[in-house]
This record gives sequence, C-alpha cells and structure tokens, in this order.
Amino acid sequence: MACWAAWESRFSAWALAPLSWEPALRGQPPRPSLYVRTAARSSIRKRKRVSEPDKPPSGHSGDLRRGIYFSYDPQRDSVVIGPVPLHGRNYRDAMQALEYGGTVTRYRRDWSKGRDARGRGIMKAYRATYKARPFMRPAFEQEQPKLPAMWQDSIR
Repeated sequence: MACWAAWESRFSAWALAPLSWEPALRGQPPRPSLYVRTAARSSIRKRKRVSEPDKPPSGHSGDLRRGIYFSYDPQRDSVVIGPVPLHGRNYRDAMQALEYGGTVTRYRRDWSKGRDARGRGIMKAYRATYKARPFMRPAFEQEQPKLPAMWQDSIR
C-alpha cells in the first residue's frame, strides 16, 4: 500500500476510480486507461514551435509523450493515468504547470553574483508564469463517452 502511494504521487492524478473489473480480466491492462493514455499521447505534437495557450503542448524532445503512464491498483480497484514528473527541482512542477497554468519557481545559475565552492555560478530563483496547455483532461473527456460501451458486456 505504501508503495502504491509513492507511485500514485508521481502522477498528475487523472484517476478513473472506481473501475470494477471482471475476475477473468484481472491481470490485463484496463482498456479505458489505454485509450485515455493513447489519446493524450497523440494530442502532443512533436515540433520546435511553442503551442498556443489552451491547446495541447508541443513535445520538443519526445519525453513528454513517452512519460505518460497508467497504473492499476487492485486494492483500491482504480486506475491512475498521467504524466510522470521530470527530474530535478527545476522541473518538478512542470506537468502541473502545463495542464493548469500558473506561476512556479525556477532556478538558474547567475555567474555575475560569484561562484560557489565547486566553482559554479550561484543559484538564483526566479518566477516563471505558464499559460495552461491541457492535454490529460481533454483526452479523458474525449474518451469518456466511449466508457459505458466498454463495460456493457463485462458483467454477466
């Protein structure tokens, strides 16, 4: 259970909960989560240009597309779908800022202020403002009308 809480906290928490699965289907990936993940991945275009606000973000390197996962928790009988945050304190809020917009703290080296003990520039904090570029919520809303049909014959 503690392991699941640590894994779940890494997602941007788009939970499809509760999802009840037929015992024969246990161990297989839940189809609705696959469809939502695929819709989110396909909405992110790989290009150099910055996307417009309120449109899905551009994936410049492909890390954003590859970083969208889903995980099934059998104890809670739920699925969590979303991007895994990027590493480093400079990027920990990046996924939330992409989805919802807002102001986050970033850090950069300021060489004009001197050097630290390792000879690198002093770290300076600054505030960066991002406009919302949602990609998980639209993917879920796009697949939501299809969900009842997927469960139609699952319970006999």
